[in-house]
Amino acid sequence: MVFFLPDGYLVLNPMKNPSNCTPPMGRVEIRTLLKEFGFRPSKRYGQNFLLDPNLHRCLVEWSEATPDHRLLEVGCGMGHLTCRLAEVGGHLIVSEIDDRLAELTQRYVPESERVRYVIGDCLSSKHQIACGLEKALRESPGPGPSRLVANLPYAVAGPLLVLLLHGDFGFDRVVVTLQKEMAERIAASPGSRAYGGLSAIIQSVAAPRILTHVDRRAFWPVPRVDSSVLQLEVREAALFSVPYEPLSRVVKSLFSHRRKVLVRAIRFELLPDASREEAEEWLKSLGIDPLVRPECLAPQDFMEIARALHAP
Repeated sequence: MVFFLPDGYLVLNPMKNPSNCTPPMGRVEIRTLLKEFGFRPSKRYGQNFLLDPNLHRCLVEWSEATPDHRLLEVGCGMGHLTCRLAEVGGHLIVSEIDDRLAELTQRYVPESERVRYVIGDCLSSKHQIACGLEKALRESPGPGPSRLVANLPYAVAGPLLVLLLHGDFGFDRVVVTLQKEMAERIAASPGSRAYGGLSAIIQSVAAPRILTHVDRRAFWPVPRVDSSVLQLEVREAALFSVPYEPLSRVVKSLFSHRRKVLVRAIRFELLPDASREEAEEWLKSLGIDPLVRPECLAPQDFMEIARALHAP
């Protein structure tokens, strides 16, 4: 069963394994299986398994995935969500850094023409998707767009979302669980305390929506923080006219002076040779108030600045 508390948290009641083809759900059963497998969850890899089948089902339903979609799961855990995604019938890529978990998950969802496992880190650095995963994404068959549905490891969530959304991988929707604080940062409005570079970079290409909060007790081992389910709906391709690198440079530069007047910040970081009057006129020509603070700029404003600076 699923319980919604007054503060908006989702608390999940562990259920028995609904079928013989999926991993065990109970904590005692899981401990027993992992002990037999010689496995202990790693804090380094952020291995906190999402156990309740209700939320696995909700994640797939919220993604609205169909057999035409190309699906990506990052961090398969013990295969609970993987089983649900495989039932959709589309082409599924499972990225898992821990070869032991990948081996365990393949007991329930074997590799096939429709299911491909990519073993290793999903990122080669904070600025680049790992070669193995990138190759798998580009080779993934299927007529429809790509969708990411995952219980994301906290350590890679931010960089991974940025790179997948700003890359040309064809993603049109993302439904993930991730740290509550990060979800709130991504979905924050301009001018709010939580609004920052990550908010602007992701919102420039996708509309965020927090679907629910998930109590930490829904995971095992229990993490120190609560989580949220975040949906990202990718915007129309017309907004992708600014390459990621110049946009990232503008966002990073201006947020390093987030409380300064914009005209001062932009002269200091991006237009060092312009006078104040020239910088003010340049911003006004873009339809941007030169006296606003960078922390109050909408994602579209950052894109307009980056587009103007990047223009030949």
